[in-house]
Amino acid sequence: MLRRKRSLKALNALLAAVFCVWVCAATAVAGNDTGNTVQLAQAEKEPKKPSRAEADMKKQMTKIMDQVFMVLNTVMSMEGLSDAEKRDRAYEFLRTFRYGEEGKGYIVAVSLAGVIQVEPNILELVGKDLRSLEDPNGIKVFEAFTRICLEQGQGWTTYLWPKSGNKEWHVPTVGLVRYFEPLGLAVVTSYTPINIDVQDMGTPYIDDQATASPT
Repeated sequence: MLRRKRSLKALNALLAAVFCVWVCAATAVAGNDTGNTVQLAQAEKEPKKPSRAEADMKKQMTKIMDQVFMVLNTVMSMEGLSDAEKRDRAYEFLRTFRYGEEGKGYIVAVSLAGVIQVEPNILELVGKDLRSLEDPNGIKVFEAFTRICLEQGQGWTTYLWPKSGNKEWHVPTVGLVRYFEPLGLAVVTSYTPINIDVQDMGTPYIDDQATASPT
């Protein structure tokens, strides 16, 4: 019992230290470039490049995921705990973890079978198999999470997801997915792209940088 209390105390100290280094992601809106007709025609042929703000946001999200995995790996390496206890502590960390402005950022965790293990904002989804769930544009969101984990280990995906506080209103979402092998989980965190009007429900958002290398 004493060893277990000490382990929990050490974990809490680690979490406190990690929380201190997280900062809010920058949210600046990139300006629009102007040009003549020839320049516009040429731009239409070239792939759209992410804005500086979008690139900065993705870097920040990757850093957050790195910190999350540092805590998860620490939990899984703790001595004196059974595998079930390690799993429970990891899930509890993921459920309660928040970051960003007003603490609105959170983590979703899904098994490779498509069953939701952690979804802090929509609790009724936990335990459900959502492999066949499609967003309003027909994208199978959780199937994409699984595919990224199995094929790449980490990557970006885009989809429509219920807005926090309003489950009937779906908004464009960019998700960073990373595979946590010890628990067989797709760990996901996401943000609303700043260059997309969240009320523009008819236009699917296409991410130009579909993948990222695990760090």
